[in-house]
Amino acid sequence: MCFRDNPHVIRSAYKALAPGGYLEFQDPTFPLLFADPQPPPDSPYVRWQQLVYQGAAAAGRPWTHPSSYKGWMEQAGFADVREEKFFFPTGAWAAEPRLRRIGAWQLANWLEIIEAITPRMLSSLRWEIEEIKVLVAQVRDEFRKGNLKPYCDFWCVYGRKPEAKEEETAEGGAGAAP
Repeated sequence: MCFRDNPHVIRSAYKALAPGGYLEFQDPTFPLLFADPQPPPDSPYVRWQQLVYQGAAAAGRPWTHPSSYKGWMEQAGFADVREEKFFFPTGAWAAEPRLRRIGAWQLANWLEIIEAITPRMLSSLRWEIEEIKVLVAQVRDEFRKGNLKPYCDFWCVYGRKPEAKEEETAEGGAGAAP
């Protein structure tokens, strides 16, 4: 979510890595989804999410990349690329104790993220700082009440730069069979 040109970053990382080195990305899917009951249409968080999504796109940093990491890494030449997705609740609403703990940590993260990213994302939509502060306060309040059940798929994608011999073989170089 922090790079304008993820494929370029991946290609650059590939060039910079020593053979056998790994590159890993971890990112949530955005926008977040909701377990039942769904939030009301006038939910401050739903509004915030739509606005931040628009602001990120306007700033040239759309939040839609996690599902593309694997393909970009393979195109750059990484080997053994693995993609794993994890269910991450936001808030301590899940039934399973382990997921409740993860959700509580994720909620703490989101409360900080909301505070940190909203001014930048909404200023790209020409919002004034006072309007932003009001919306952030409404979102934080809605989360603290515990009525929302947001969640996301959290992506972990990693791959290895092949050893020099593997690259030569793949390119038909000195290590290739006649």
